[in-house]
Amino acid sequence: MQPCLDQRTMDIAMIESIDHLLSVTPDPFPYSRTMEQARWDPLVVLHTSGSTGVPKPVFLKQGILYAFEEYLALPKFHDSPYPFNEWTERASKIFMGMPMYHAAGTYLPLSFIYTGLSAVMPFPNQPLNADTAMEYLNHSGADGAMLPPSVIDELAASEEGMEALAKLKLLITGGGSLSTEAGNMLARRGVVLRNVISSTELFPLAPYSPQDPKLWRYFIFNDELMGIDWQRHDSNEYELVVRRKASDPGNQGCFYNFPELSEWHTNDIFEPHPTLKHHWLYKGRADDIIVFSNGEKLNPLTIEGIVSDHPLVKSALVVGQRMFQAALIIEPIAEAQPRDEAEAKALLDKIWPVIEKANGETVAHGRIAANFVAFADPALPFARADKGTVQRGKTVKLYADFISDLYEKAEMLGDGPSITLDLSNDDALTESIISLFVTKLGVEKLEPDTDFFSVGVDSLQVMTATNLLRGALHRVGIDTSTLAPRVIYRNPTAKGLAEYIQSLRSGANEDDEETQEINQIKAQVLKYTKNLPAPKTGKQAPFDDDQTVIVTGTTGSLGAYMLDQLCRLPSVKKVIALNRSDDGGLSRQPSVNEFRGLTTDFSKVEFLHADLSLPDLGLGQSKYDSLLADVDRVIHNAWPVNFKFTMSSFESHVRGVRHLVDFSSAASKNVPIIFISSIGTVDRWSSPDAVPEKALQDLTLPSMAYGRSKLAASLILDAAAEESSIPTVSVRVGQIAGSRGEKGLWNRQEMIPSMIASSVYLGVLPDHLGGQQEIAWTPIEDIAGLILDVAGITVQKPISEISGYFHGVNPTTTSWPDIASAVKDFYGDKVKLVSAGEWVERLEASAKEENVDFDKNPGVKLLDTYRGMFVVGDEVQPVKYGMERTKSHSPTMTELGPITPELMQNWCRQWGF
Repeated sequence: MQPCLDQRTMDIAMIESIDHLLSVTPDPFPYSRTMEQARWDPLVVLHTSGSTGVPKPVFLKQGILYAFEEYLALPKFHDSPYPFNEWTERASKIFMGMPMYHAAGTYLPLSFIYTGLSAVMPFPNQPLNADTAMEYLNHSGADGAMLPPSVIDELAASEEGMEALAKLKLLITGGGSLSTEAGNMLARRGVVLRNVISSTELFPLAPYSPQDPKLWRYFIFNDELMGIDWQRHDSNEYELVVRRKASDPGNQGCFYNFPELSEWHTNDIFEPHPTLKHHWLYKGRADDIIVFSNGEKLNPLTIEGIVSDHPLVKSALVVGQRMFQAALIIEPIAEAQPRDEAEAKALLDKIWPVIEKANGETVAHGRIAANFVAFADPALPFARADKGTVQRGKTVKLYADFISDLYEKAEMLGDGPSITLDLSNDDALTESIISLFVTKLGVEKLEPDTDFFSVGVDSLQVMTATNLLRGALHRVGIDTSTLAPRVIYRNPTAKGLAEYIQSLRSGANEDDEETQEINQIKAQVLKYTKNLPAPKTGKQAPFDDDQTVIVTGTTGSLGAYMLDQLCRLPSVKKVIALNRSDDGGLSRQPSVNEFRGLTTDFSKVEFLHADLSLPDLGLGQSKYDSLLADVDRVIHNAWPVNFKFTMSSFESHVRGVRHLVDFSSAASKNVPIIFISSIGTVDRWSSPDAVPEKALQDLTLPSMAYGRSKLAASLILDAAAEESSIPTVSVRVGQIAGSRGEKGLWNRQEMIPSMIASSVYLGVLPDHLGGQQEIAWTPIEDIAGLILDVAGITVQKPISEISGYFHGVNPTTTSWPDIASAVKDFYGDKVKLVSAGEWVERLEASAKEENVDFDKNPGVKLLDTYRGMFVVGDEVQPVKYGMERTKSHSPTMTELGPITPELMQNWCRQWGF
């Protein structure tokens, strides 16, 4: 204590020994205050654990015990009792392995006053580890225990420790992540393992525990009872936010402690179980998330957990904040600590298989390269909280110089060993490039004409391949100044890349990129309209009732809304959902729909894995044949949205359109194909006249490969309609906005939501949108309704009318000033209206900040888009779209009104910026 007293004058209260406290007879202490009077009185001051930052004091009120009493009276939920009740049913005496100044070490003994359980306390002056824990368990008579994950991991590593745990009627853990390997082993041994999670501030909110031992990692939350609002964090991950249900805190303990708040952000990130409602898997803290320099995000806990399971690893820490890629620092166990480079290499060789396993289970942009792995300095042990978990922030700060050196060394050495290219001829160079992708990047199978991205090559692998190619060509004296990642995106096959490299050697002039792209449109349309099937007469018309409808891409936003409407229509008997995932979207669809407030009753849906680039759609001949007999209509919605792709990378998807043509031709009924196209197919339209609702042959109209690929698909369908008499529809869809409902979310990463988020961050909102000043956005459920209308599903029509082109653009427009005013009213003093030029200048300045916050300021990633949109301002006239045919075929579009200020404010609420 003396160092503390030297820094700050404090009164000292000496506490008597434990022997004295246990031997004296206490004097009665009368307490006459009622719970209603006392619930706002202080109970105890605890500090947070410090796992994610500096420990801070939390002043807790007695009302949390009032809330706890309410929870104890709760019935079961999903067949599980409230945790404190279950513990009472299973055990009578629980060993308390958490320190008393830790929240769990305080709350559990307090709860025993209500539940009647007895607590066994460890000696306060003796650190808890596997050996001391085993002594306590063997000699205390405890039939239950609450232990930190690190201690359980150690105990589970030995048979003696495992036996001690197996004798318990109840084993509780929390405060960190128990290794999956240890938890699974305990579950297999029949140990009743209960994983708990909460925080100092949240008691008594505690999730229920699944009774199925295999689900020990999951938590069950009663959202309605607990007032939980799951706010999307990233992809399929959500933050647990507690919303205040009433002015009186009731059973929401956090609002006794923070009465001024209306919601409590826990910063805890969870992932929903693919099929079980209310079951959630803990993924880490929001402040654990690493944001790379390109704005991509990585939750490091998956990698750290898998690597830490290795017997030679004590701890693992993933770093990489604001860097281009992740690095891994491994803290070995003492016996394995390497003494020189040779031992470090030997140790990495032993651990590498689990790093590869971790790479296979994390996101592609988060994978760890071998030269980005280092072993911790034994003189700098990782900082740890009292419960044994690594304190990320403190450790990263402690290792700041170490991390800088790690990245500098890795970049100097390049991405592993150098490679040699055989430049003797095109075929030899093609084989060298294939070898690079297979041996250095782990691509399993590659042919000369295989598109890199069709076999899963990602942006990090593109960067690695670029660096390797640069090094190899530089060593033989070839200028590599133009060899950038975009070259691989534009030449996405080994053969095409070899031809490009040979052109570098010869200095030959290539056609400009756009000419190449237009030639690709021609080539793909020609290729996939060859030998179109002959027309078949006498085919039965598709059913109007008891319909069977194929929809591709149901796990995306638009696909989910179409699926919801189809499931609710009495005229639809069955929906065939075709998705690329192994189970056809079966596991993912419930969470996708639930998040949007859509139906999760999929009793009429069959989910199938599909690969449309294959002639049988990847279904197998038996399933393919059965669908030929039953299907009435096909809605083709699945299409990759990747603006780095070239036409070559979209070819497998264009090929899929031809395969749908062949399917329709072979089907028993006259099956129409409804294709979700895009206004990106005509985004260079410059005429003052409206874009007509008909086929357009001008291949220069789309400005990007995404639009070009969709144009190619529509031209193939046009040819099939002409030559094979197949009914085909192309819907040019414009800006899809958010939902009309309370739930759902307009994707925050899109241009408009990103602009709003950055406006809130910058405090300024543009008063003009340049060429997009006229707002013709369409709510997502209305686009879904339009598609079902023109497909003849919601509106019965003869097959002859299911044809041609329609526009998914709001026929009733409004202007940006009206919408901007609604945004300004919603955010109040947080934003002010400024000119578009000033807004772009503010965004440009923020992009130069040392640590760009991509979450709060995502617009910096779209800076070029905004520059292009605003730079010409009033001079650009918005593109008009013909809508007469669309309105005559679609009641949804006929009745559609403009985007209203209320709708815009609803989306602002959903975004939560």
